[in-house]
Formats: sequence, C-alpha cells, structure tokens
Amino acid sequence: MEESSANFQSTRKYDDEHIEGDSIRCFFIERINDHGYTEIESAWEPGQFLGFNSRGRFQDPSTYRQKPKCFSWTKLQRFVPNSELHRCSRQSRKKLNHTQPTHHESFLRNMMRASLLQKIRATEDGPYNSRNVTMS
Repeated sequence: MEESSANFQSTRKYDDEHIEGDSIRCFFIERINDHGYTEIESAWEPGQFLGFNSRGRFQDPSTYRQKPKCFSWTKLQRFVPNSELHRCSRQSRKKLNHTQPTHHESFLRNMMRASLLQKIRATEDGPYNSRNVTMS
C-alpha cells in the first residue's frame, strides 16, 4: 500500500517544488503596449507574459504572438490619491443644450459641401469651363 501512495505523490510535480512568495518568480513587470493595453511580464523570464483564455484559465505563454488579446489587459479601476483629483463643477441640466451637436454637425457639413463645390465650380479659369475642354 505504501508503494501506491509513494507513486502517486511522485507524479504531482507541484508538490515537489514549493516557491516562496518573495521569490523572483513571483514578481511581474507591468508594461503598456503600443495599443495602450497593459501587459504583465515575468521578472524571472523576460519575454514571458501572463495571459488567460476566454474561460479564465491560464494561457500558455508560448501563444503570446498567436493570441495577443489573451495577454492584453484594460484596467477598470485605478487607485488615485485625493491629492491628484481635480474636481470639475457640473453645469445644471437646464443649461445643457442637447441640440447643439446636431446643429454643429450640419453647419460643418454645409461648410465642407460649400468648399467642395467652390473647388469644382465651372468658372472662367476653372478646369470645367467648356472653352478649356478639347474634343478629339
């Protein structure tokens, strides 16, 4: 009976090696990638990143290039000390004008349209004047 229990324990590798919490293997470096996402890189093995699949299980670090979204993080909460907070005063709801963006958008659209029409209008010296067009 002792043989089977000894055999069982030898197959469990994670029991053989215990890593202390203050080991370099437990430290990670937070990096921001080119797209603005946070990536967590191992301090013990540079180039290895911490990732999870869609079910929340650890992602194999060798798939970092094939599945980059499993290794990119967005911080939903960030601690900011009160000394860094700069509060803004809010306008009352009565002063807000909700029709302003649509008026502003139509004004810009009309300005762009007028500018385009000005460029292609058939004028005396314009490219679309019938005297400047040659028929072959």
